[in-house]
Amino acid sequence: LVSYQTHHFKAEILWTNVVEPFRKAGLTNEVFQAAFGNTEMDVQAYNMVAVPLSRIYLIKNSKIHSFDKHEDN
Repeated sequence: LVSYQTHHFKAEILWTNVVEPFRKAGLTNEVFQAAFGNTEMDVQAYNMVAVPLSRIYLIKNSKIHSFDKHEDN
């Protein structure tokens, strides 16, 4: 039995199918301008493929959360 976490799978797919083709084409700038997900696993996956936290957005309960600012309560 193999244990494989979802965010590792998603990061591998993003790297293989998005990041690597851009790099092979000579485009070494940041591939993702923004990334959206609905779980913490999505945030981890995007961060694993070098998307800065400031460009990752988590959508929960119809609200968009950003990781580059402190929220005031």
